[in-house]
Amino acid sequence: MGGVLTHTLIGILSGGGVYYFFRKPEFFLAVLIGNTIVDFFKFFIAAFMQKSINVFGVVQDSTYRFWADITNSFSNWFALGFILISFFAFLYHHHIIRKKTMLEYDELVWFFLFGVILHLVFDLFYIESSAWI
Repeated sequence: MGGVLTHTLIGILSGGGVYYFFRKPEFFLAVLIGNTIVDFFKFFIAAFMQKSINVFGVVQDSTYRFWADITNSFSNWFALGFILISFFAFLYHHHIIRKKTMLEYDELVWFFLFGVILHLVFDLFYIESSAWI
């Protein structure tokens, strides 16, 4: 769970840049959520399985390492994005959502994946020194 504050700050800055260019707050939120959800998944699933919220105890457990390996993979996140876009296309095909709504959801998925990619790339180049920074 290294760098919660760092990834939140990067999410706010990159989301601010997206908001500056597109003027849509939902794109800002998609980038911010995409940037923080990687650590959220690996910490909170491991904490739930261990029945503990002790940050340093959870991080040292093998359950956390397992979820860190799963969530730090580009292919898993792109598979999730493909599944979501396919789901929206299915809903559009069966006239459950309109074309405009489907395109808006697709844009949100792409900005969400942009936030996830920023998170994973930042993890490649920067090694956090503690659980918070």
